Amino acid sequence: MGQVAPYHLLGDATRPALILLAGPDYSRIREIISIAGIAFDMRPFSSDVDVDALKAEVAREGSAIVVFVSMPEVEGRLDRSAFDGRLVDLAYAADRVIYVGTTGAALVHPAADGIRQEVRNGNLVVIAALDVVAAP
Repeated sequence: MGQVAPYHLLGDATRPALILLAGPDYSRIREIISIAGIAFDMRPFSSDVDVDALKAEVAREGSAIVVFVSMPEVEGRLDRSAFDGRLVDLAYAADRVIYVGTTGAALVHPAADGIRQEVRNGNLVVIAALDVVAAP
């Protein structure tokens, strides 16, 4: 379906924002980062990340910081053990959250108009027309 164009997912690199880029396919994450180029301040997630310091840096510098993390899958689902407290804190603090799957990437936060959420058989189901980037 064409080449990956992450700009509409990442937003404007000159606008202050903390962006989380996460998913199970590390090679796709790296591909999106390399295509985005040097306009974005890209940083790998680490267990000692200071979310408050990142938010303060975004405000002080007035530009975007993208934190990326690869999370393992177990039987086609993200492994819950990957969601340690700091990653959850980062996800809640982020201005944008982008999920990078094996066949594409999608902006999951902020939620676009028209998104519905339902609980079905104990699972949260999100119904939306997503603005996605297809795999090349």
